[in-house]
Parts: sequence; C-alpha cells; structure tokens
Amino acid sequence: MKEVLNKNKKVLYFVNARMPTERAHGIQIAHMCEALGKHATVTLLLPYRKLKSDKDVYDYYGIKKNFLIKKIPLLDFGSFCKIFFIIHSFLFLFFVKLRLLFIKYDVLFTRERYAGLFMKDFILELHALPKKNIFFKKSLERTKKILVKTSYIKKRIIEDYKIDSEKVVIFANGVDVTKFSVVGNKEDRIKYKLPTDKKIIMYIGSFFIPSWKGLQTLLDSTYHLSEEFTVVLVGGTAEEVNVLNKKYENIIALKRIPHEFIPEVLQIADLLVIPNTGNNAESRLYTSPLKLFEYMAARKPIIVSDLPSVRDVVSEKDVWFFEADNAKDLANTINKFNFQKSKIDAAYKKAQLYDWSNRSGIILSL
Repeated sequence: MKEVLNKNKKVLYFVNARMPTERAHGIQIAHMCEALGKHATVTLLLPYRKLKSDKDVYDYYGIKKNFLIKKIPLLDFGSFCKIFFIIHSFLFLFFVKLRLLFIKYDVLFTRERYAGLFMKDFILELHALPKKNIFFKKSLERTKKILVKTSYIKKRIIEDYKIDSEKVVIFANGVDVTKFSVVGNKEDRIKYKLPTDKKIIMYIGSFFIPSWKGLQTLLDSTYHLSEEFTVVLVGGTAEEVNVLNKKYENIIALKRIPHEFIPEVLQIADLLVIPNTGNNAESRLYTSPLKLFEYMAARKPIIVSDLPSVRDVVSEKDVWFFEADNAKDLANTINKFNFQKSKIDAAYKKAQLYDWSNRSGIILSL
C-alpha cells in the first residue's frame, strides 16, 4: 500500500468536458480528482469551454485545491450538432497526445472512450457503450484497464469485443461519506420553507433531462399517497419548478442547489426516492446513480426502482425496492413503509466501501 500512497506518483486525468457543470459527471470528475490528489500529484486536463458559472471547479464543488487544472486551447463548438461534438472530441484527444510528449506521468486516466485511437496503456473509465464499431474495439484493445459501472457493461465488452475479462473491472460510482454523514437540523425545514407537520418524501437530481430519471412515476404516485406525506423535489430549472408547483397539489418543487448544500437538505427527508425507469437501457443496465451512494451515506431510508443496474450495488438488505414505472406500487411502498434501522445501517456500511478515497486507491494500484 505504500506505493499507492506515494505522493510522488503522477496522475494525468484528461476529459473533454465543461467544468464546472451542474451535471452528475462533473461531480464525479471533481471528487475523483480530489480523492486522487490525497495520494498522488494529479493534473486534470480539460478543453477551454464557455462556462455557466463564475466559480472555479474547487469552489463550485466545495473540494480541496489539491490537484492542478490545465486547459487545452480549442475552439468551443458549443452544442451545434453531434458532428461538431465528434470533431471537438477528436481534436481534444489529438492535442492531449501532443501534450503527453512534454509531460511525465505514471498513471494515464480518462473517460474518453476513443482515447485508444491516439494513445495506449491508459485506464479507461467507461460509463456507457456506443454502437458496436471497429474504432471502439481498437480503443479498448489499447487500454491498460477498463473500469465499468455495471456487470452488464462488463459482459458486453467481454462478449462483443473479445476483451480479456481480467482487464475489465466493475467500478461503481462513489461518495464522500464524511460530507454526507452530517447531523440533521430541525430548523432546516423552516430554512427551505418546507412543512414541519408532514413526512417528507424527497428526490434530488435533474427532473426530466435525461428522461430515464423516472420522475413522472414519482409525480403520478402522489395521487395515491396518504395525506401524511409531502413529496419534495430538488434540482429543477426555474421553468420546471414553476410548472410542477402549479400542476401538483402534494409536491413542493425547488430549483437546483449547489452540491455543497445537498448533505444538509437530505437530512430534512424522512424517505429518499430513486424512481429510475426500466424502459430505458441506460437506466436499466448502464447507470450507477451518484444519488444512490449519497443517499446511502446520508443514513436515510431509500426506496428505489428494482433494476439490474441498482442491484449491482444494493439488495433488499440495504433498501426498499418497488416495481419500476409502477406509480401505484411506489405509493404502496411508501404508504406501508416499515422502518428498519438494520437496512439503513447496512446501506451506510456499504457506502463506506464506495468512498472516493477507496476508489482512488484502486486506481493507483492498477
């Protein structure tokens, strides 16, 4: 383990992403770099992109400045169309390749699935699979290790691309357990203008983009909930919040909040919900929801869609399952909820296995 904790080890992490971003991948990248930075000298290589926030990466995500950020000068094509994004991605990889000629590193790490067309012996963190193609196969063959989110992705890579199973490691998302293990404050309900006489069912995350988040199932379940419950949604746009608050009587929708305040908001809840749909392959087979790990670390009861991607991480010993896309079953699970401290404790214990520090240790030992 001494080698893993060697601060002299140099890690170069490159990713073609706008940072900071409100999207979940930004949270994952930022906290992964912070965790790696505790044990190694880390440089995060990003393209120049137009930003929506005045805060830098460290302040936006509330993380330590224990890693460097360097930018590659590229024309920002924005989101004109898919072909421009592809061109931008390949230009980014080309200039990363040039930069590597002048940078010394021990570990090369990325989320860029086609990085193998430009370099080799890198660790690829893979969150989804593109349509089967020879270029992706070539890229996979040149990796050192492939870290995947679910058992299904591992199976597909081994079977479809004939990659050695020893090369593919299941590597779910993570959480900063310490940050989310906060003690709740009774005054926080008043602070966020939430009812003090109701049991709160809470969902935190994007509302309708992407659609596989399954929020409509939770919304539909409100028609069948007991009057003792109120559903609180956190993370919408101003327009979404306005529409939902007008349309539904038994919900309170709030706009997106900075990630640093999510731990205290989670403590307001009596129950936390992840209503991902089963009608979308990404949700059903590929995703490793960040909110699942954050919910587990918050030591709150979790009601979640029964999907293979979720069962890669938790079981009935940790959470309460309901049938995906079935609003009545979700409502029934909430109405008949039977508190079991053993499940909450089991989920919290499991969350510690997925702490960002543990993930970084695995990467540095590969």
